[in-house]
Amino acid sequence: METTNEDRLQRIEASIAGLIQTMAAFAQREADREEPQVLPSVSNPTDPGSPGPAVREIHRETSSRDHRPKPATPADFSGDRTKGRAFLNSCALYFALAPHQFADEHAQVMWALSFMKGGRAARFVDRLMRNYQLTGRLPYPSYSDFAEEFANEFCPKNEIQTSRTELETVRYFQGARTVDEYVDDFRELVERAQYFEGSHIVLKFRQGLNAKIQDHVACLTTGRPSDNAPKQWYNAAILCDENRISNEAFRTTSRMASRSEISAQPGSMFRKPLGPVTRPLPPTSHTSTPTRYTPSAQSVSAPTKPKDGSALICFRCGQPGHTRPECPRRFDVRYMDGGERQDFAQEEFAALDVNETNEKNEAPIVEVEEDFRGDNE
Repeated sequence: METTNEDRLQRIEASIAGLIQTMAAFAQREADREEPQVLPSVSNPTDPGSPGPAVREIHRETSSRDHRPKPATPADFSGDRTKGRAFLNSCALYFALAPHQFADEHAQVMWALSFMKGGRAARFVDRLMRNYQLTGRLPYPSYSDFAEEFANEFCPKNEIQTSRTELETVRYFQGARTVDEYVDDFRELVERAQYFEGSHIVLKFRQGLNAKIQDHVACLTTGRPSDNAPKQWYNAAILCDENRISNEAFRTTSRMASRSEISAQPGSMFRKPLGPVTRPLPPTSHTSTPTRYTPSAQSVSAPTKPKDGSALICFRCGQPGHTRPECPRRFDVRYMDGGERQDFAQEEFAALDVNETNEKNEAPIVEVEEDFRGDNE
């Protein structure tokens, strides 16, 4: 029996209809799995379509979970005492932002132990886990007990005395750091030293601050910070440093603009030459007695010399009417460049040495005859 086109079309339509039903059923199952189960209302149990207070609370809890922030996990800790306090702070922030992720404080302790890797921290965790495998529990009734032992093991032992000792040295001075960095480090050091007296804190801050900034803030006629208010000194120092940076940028821009204006003037001595200028070679002397240095004429590969001498500009003295090789002040040391002055000094010193040698050679030699006869008598 041959199949016609109508039969084949009916089979295709039937297959498509079956696929549509299957996909609809699958989508319904996924929707039922994601949505919370709707419970009958307490006030109207026969009407499942009207949710009661319990259902609304479930909806609020589900929506709030979806919008909770995802805090960053703390960095791996290896046992460095200088980083122990930062690790505890990171754990406390994570617990405060995501408390729903931990069933109890025991889970918080285990979670914190998972980031203690390498060095002394790894050995500390190894001891705890061996005890946990034997007894089935950790030796900490609460997370605060764990934090206390952690601070004893991995935080500075005598943090207050160490900080106060550092404040009596020059190690806390600003140095090459920026004012912002110095203020942050100084505030942390003062807090660890547990200094609370404002005048003493200001005194220490002024001693370590950059001398120029300290002088500027201390000499303010209006708006000078109080000697008992550390925060006012912090803000004044930061503002002064920002103004200094802005002023340096302004001065640099102004200097560049003034140089461009001077070079653009027709009679300026900073005017650029018309062509490349070759530097003269130092004079060479073929005789034993050096001669006085005479600057050689520089070869200038410039356009042909104009007929009108007033249009010429001397690159040595900046005066019009002649060029550098013809400058009447070319023998004046004040108008020589660095190379010419060095060559001139060498020639002068060499001439002095030769003159002294000639004077010694030309001095008469007096021979004195000794009378041995008188001695013999």
